[in-house]
Amino acid sequence: MDFQEALRELDVEADPGGDVIRRAYLRKLKTRKPETDPEGFARLREAYETVLARREGREAPRTQAAPLEEAAKPAPESGPTSPVVATPASLERFRAEFRALPPDAPPEAPVDVARRAVEALQDEVEPRQWLVEALLAADRVPEALAAYRDAYRQGHLGFLAELAQRFPRALEDAEISLLGRSAPHRFLWMVANRLLELDEVAHAWKVGQAAFERMGNNPEEPPPPPGWFVQFVLLLHLNVLPGPARELAQRYVAWVKAEGLSDAFASEEVAPLWPLVLELNALPDTFSGTLRRTLAKVVLDGHVERARAAFLALAKVRPEEATDAVHLLRQHAPLLYLALDRPAPPEARKDRRGERRRKETGPSPKAGDASPAAQAPSLPAPKAASAAPEPVADPWGPKGASRGFKVALGVLGVVALLVVALVVQNLRSRPDVGSRVPGQERVEAARQAAFGLCVQFSILDRSKGCNYLQSVVKLGDQGDCKALYDERIALRTRLENQLAVFGAKDDPTLRDRQRKMDEAFTAFEQALGRICQR
Repeated sequence: MDFQEALRELDVEADPGGDVIRRAYLRKLKTRKPETDPEGFARLREAYETVLARREGREAPRTQAAPLEEAAKPAPESGPTSPVVATPASLERFRAEFRALPPDAPPEAPVDVARRAVEALQDEVEPRQWLVEALLAADRVPEALAAYRDAYRQGHLGFLAELAQRFPRALEDAEISLLGRSAPHRFLWMVANRLLELDEVAHAWKVGQAAFERMGNNPEEPPPPPGWFVQFVLLLHLNVLPGPARELAQRYVAWVKAEGLSDAFASEEVAPLWPLVLELNALPDTFSGTLRRTLAKVVLDGHVERARAAFLALAKVRPEEATDAVHLLRQHAPLLYLALDRPAPPEARKDRRGERRRKETGPSPKAGDASPAAQAPSLPAPKAASAAPEPVADPWGPKGASRGFKVALGVLGVVALLVVALVVQNLRSRPDVGSRVPGQERVEAARQAAFGLCVQFSILDRSKGCNYLQSVVKLGDQGDCKALYDERIALRTRLENQLAVFGAKDDPTLRDRQRKMDEAFTAFEQALGRICQR
């Protein structure tokens, strides 16, 4: 194609310079897409290349450009084909094409340039990055995922890591396995945490397995702290995945024992929770999924009354399931049974109601009949409040576990029992508000706002961030308004990392989470300001 033919193909009379040729090419590109009109696209592309060659003083293409289908066919050479060797000039030429695209170019234009660059420079990483970004900008996510996969399958494993960071939900089992063989375990824990934030708990468990395999024994960097694993196990129970929950806890406990960290679960934020996690793990898979979810949520957020209401609702709808749950709680989870206020099986409550009716109405008038109370089925009564709870066995620890470790868990169990008892007592005494000091309602509102902000933090940030929020509220509770004012001013700076949701710019789900984070922060900030108001 000569220069004049190229101008006619582009529907222009001459090349006046500037961006006239480029705009003509982009205008034609709207109707000559490579997917629907490969031959027309090939002629348009050749015309554009011919005019550019004339401008740059280089030789124009001597033959007509081949359609994409023909270009994809292997070359008729005897030896194996290989990609075009990249040169600084060829790479710079494609860069120049990208820079030359006008702001109002259709989304297909940068995709076209990037595809040609990838085809011409298959060993180069930069063109593949252009292609991914162009496809995402055009909202062609499935094609972008395919581009990521094509890139890492060509040996550019960095694209698999980027795929895991930006689209962790899209990871396939084989890709998780490949990451487990190539990525550092800290990266894998980060991906698992990201999946937990997206409520992809089962997917996070698979990545966690790969992280444990990659970590091995005596890693240079430790895994996340115990509080993070406690939250992870509870989220697995919250999603009724008891098997993975037990295995995750088992693997972490094995690592803790191997490292000699017998006090790993003795920290202030973990010690009250760990015995309850053990009890959830001890409950068999046949335990009510509804109650398992409820109890896991109780341990996560501390709302005991909701758990009791859930049990009563279950007892009305599915009494047999509730009865089985009571027996299993008594046997395997005495602390959780205590948190539920020692519920009796639904049948037992029904039998007691009948007994009260019989006492009010008197015995049956028929002579010779046995007493109805004597005919009532005998069910095991709830344990007395003074009875010591049954010991909770470690369901996944080896029989030869060290005695010191078991003693440590026993001590934690006593601490957790006291904590649960105090929570129950506090709930029962809550209606008596006459003894509250002036302003206590504002402090309580600030605590609730702190909790609302705390639950928005990522799991890795939650422990440290939540402790800080409660320490700020405590300043107001102690009447130290000057220190509270200073902390309130510095609040956003101190929480800068916790308040930022990674990837919110590109992901609508994460943008919504960032919005909720901002709203929760504003509510907490306002609640702090009201504590010391006169």
